[in-house]
Amino acid sequence: MKIFLNIPPGPFGPYSSVAIAGGFLFISGQIPFDEERGEVIDGTLYEQTLKTLQNLSKVLEKAGSGMEKLLALRVYVTDLSKADEVNRAFKNFLKEPYPSREFIGVSALPAGAMIEIAGIALA
Repeated sequence: MKIFLNIPPGPFGPYSSVAIAGGFLFISGQIPFDEERGEVIDGTLYEQTLKTLQNLSKVLEKAGSGMEKLLALRVYVTDLSKADEVNRAFKNFLKEPYPSREFIGVSALPAGAMIEIAGIALA
């Protein structure tokens, strides 16, 4: 059985926020979007990473899972030289054992965000 959910903030295009199949959640990329303001937050990469992780956590919870069930993350950033800010935010937000992670540099992200995080978690 497959289940597809649209959980705010997003999606911002023709895709689902979360797909659930085979006991796994496949979470579409989250950005540091502030629902109340209707835009990406201003701030450092560290601050944007924390907001993105908060959004990811919200999506997981609404889908019946949680951050502790994360298995893998795909992290896209516009400046690889600031990896230390992302790592600091991850250490402050996540608990060990940490999920596996890809860290990918890109030229641009939606709405001017500096970071986007997608992932896979247990349902």
